[in-house]
Amino acid sequence: MKKIGIVGFRGYSGAELVQIGKRHGELEVFLMEHRDEKASVKGMATMGATAEAVAEQGLDGVFLATPPEVSMELAGGYLAAGAKVVDLSGAFRLGTGENYQRWY
Repeated sequence: MKKIGIVGFRGYSGAELVQIGKRHGELEVFLMEHRDEKASVKGMATMGATAEAVAEQGLDGVFLATPPEVSMELAGGYLAAGAKVVDLSGAFRLGTGENYQRWY
């Protein structure tokens, strides 16, 4: 069984990820509370959205359903903690900060 975390689970994309995770038979899903986001999904495990928490839980992956600025803040720490990261924002789509500024 793979362990994944979802940051931004209260938004539309994050809520869809939660539903997909709940139906998937091979995933243990953790709702990762970031800033003022508090978990309230019945029967779901929660944890902090820190790189240290990712390492402690041994997450295999983290989904970021967050604004680009938040994704940029968090992704590097999760990668350093050994998790794969899937970012749903546009933060890393264009490769450079210059391209990001130009198109977003």
